[in-house]
Amino acid sequence: MKERISYNGGFMKQIDSDKKLELIKQFDDALKKKDFLLAIKPIHELIAYQQSFLDDPECLEDQIELMSLSNNLYRFEHISQYPTYYKEDMYKLISLYQGDDLAWKIDKLIELYELVSYDKDFFMVFNLSFELIQHYRLINHQKKMEDVYHQLFFSLKELEQDLVNYAHRIDKVTLNMNKTIEDKLYYQLNRNPIEQTKRYQMIKDAVDEETHNQAGQSFGLGFCHVIWEKKKNLLKEKYGIDWHSPQELNDAHFD
Repeated sequence: MKERISYNGGFMKQIDSDKKLELIKQFDDALKKKDFLLAIKPIHELIAYQQSFLDDPECLEDQIELMSLSNNLYRFEHISQYPTYYKEDMYKLISLYQGDDLAWKIDKLIELYELVSYDKDFFMVFNLSFELIQHYRLINHQKKMEDVYHQLFFSLKELEQDLVNYAHRIDKVTLNMNKTIEDKLYYQLNRNPIEQTKRYQMIKDAVDEETHNQAGQSFGLGFCHVIWEKKKNLLKEKYGIDWHSPQELNDAHFD
């Protein structure tokens, strides 16, 4: 298992000690068994316990660490049946953090940035990019600032490419864009620009959860097509959104 999926800090001193230790023991036991889905459950309980103590800076730090741990477990296991991440909540808590440990805050921003970048959550990528730029400016780290700017430009270009590919394939619109085969974006999967809209982002988690509830447990190869069909029908019938799967948008075979 990945080394970073661990937590050695002191969990919430305000919480009943026996209960706290029991939850941590459940977490450790589940990790030893490599039952990552089971390991997430006591983490959720610890997060819920701490909600009323967030005025304490130590609790705020612990809460962010716990959410980061939960996110890492989800990402590590790729538990598609449980697509809930603490992205928005974690972003809000990091924004509230006013501690002196700027390096720790930057590390948490980077962890969240990697998560939302992987999920193609462009709006959070945009916001986190400028958060990171601001903090790198505070510590006078020019190279890091430049790296974030370059990655942000790449994300904008990637979004543009997704839109061009979508128009060509779905709407048969010819857009005069200067693209070259050397462009590394050429080799990436086309994604649906509808997923970048504010409306879609607002319903995304609810749609994913309902989709996976309808589809049930994964049965291995080919299950992605079941998920995509359920999602396509749900978005059309409940939200009036014409969504196209990766299979429809790419000339590729998906298992």
